[in-house]
This record gives sequence, structure tokens and C-alpha cells, in this order.
Amino acid sequence: MIQGMCPQTRLMANQEKVLIVEDELHALTGLAELVSGWGYRTDTARDGVEALERVQAWQPGIVVTDLKMPRMDGLELLERLNELKQDQAVVVLTAQGSIELAVEAMKMGAYDFIQKPVDPTRLRTILLNATRQRETERELEVTRRKLRDTGVLGSLVGSSKKMQELQTPINYSCFLFHHHRERVLALLWWPSCSSCAASSDLGGAKV
Repeated sequence: MIQGMCPQTRLMANQEKVLIVEDELHALTGLAELVSGWGYRTDTARDGVEALERVQAWQPGIVVTDLKMPRMDGLELLERLNELKQDQAVVVLTAQGSIELAVEAMKMGAYDFIQKPVDPTRLRTILLNATRQRETERELEVTRRKLRDTGVLGSLVGSSKKMQELQTPINYSCFLFHHHRERVLALLWWPSCSSCAASSDLGGAKV
């Protein structure tokens, strides 16, 4: 059992893959053991070239990478992942005095960064947040796919281009209604309540 995690968070961690990319063997081994101890499935790579191969073969959800490495550094790895349309959450490790590189990585789409020596508490928090975000994105994608495949109008929704264009805003409206139906129903009910309507304009004063 992973201390300090609720059952749902432990389950998400157990399902998430984390690739650790670091050219220093001691640091690589230590990080892999640390992250594995939190329940994540981990794999390792010694530089960006090897990491790119592992990403394509293993499809991790999170990549924790050093910035300065031989053959291919962290920034180039991030750039290549963007080119390949990979959706991993990339966390970059930066040495003290290299904040500019970390900021550049964030501009390129990195999820977050952490300075060396790595603070385990901060790294754990970043991984948890990234895991939760990816879980939310997966759930939204499933919802979008269901709406796209079945349509809110069921068999009445045709496959023509015009009908599909009409279907998109309808689907989105139904999605919003589903998640905010209590507020919507309250707003719909309020004007129809005669006693409330009467009391809202007593003596010309607004409630």
C-alpha cells in the first residue's frame, strides 16, 4: 500500500506508466526506485534517443527527463515528442542555475519542472497531478467519442455533413446540461413560480 494515497489515487498510479530519462546511472536508478515505490510502472532511458524509442514502444503516460544529456537533450526530446503528436505529460529535471532552460521547456509544452537535487515530495505531487489530469482527459475523450459515435438524437441523427455539423453544438449543449442540470432546472423553475415572481417585485424593489 502506498502511504498517503486514497484508493482511487493508488489505482490511477498503478495504471500509469512513467519513463525516467537520466544519463547519470546513480540518479536514474534512484529515481526509478523512488517512483516505483509510489506504485507507478516505471521504465528508464539513458538519453533522449533511447527515450524516444521507449516512448514509441512502451507508450508511457508521463516522461520525467533531465535536460542536459548526450546525443539528444531534454529540449530536443520534448520537441520530437511534439512532432510525433505524443500526449505524454513531460516533467523536466533541471540543475540549479538552469531555470532559463526549464522556462523554455514549459513554453514548448512541458507539464512542469523540478530542480535538482530532486525533492521527493514535490516530485510526488507533480506526478499525482499529472496522473489526475490525464485520467480526466481520458474520461472526456471517452465522453466525446460516445457522443460522436452514437449522437444525442440516436438513430434520428444522419451521417450527412450538414447533420454532423448540427450534431456538434447539440452534443456540447447536452454535455453541459448533464453536468450542470441542477442549476439549469433551478433557473427554469424560478420564473414559473408565481409566489417568487410576485415577491421579486414588491413595491418596485428588486430581490
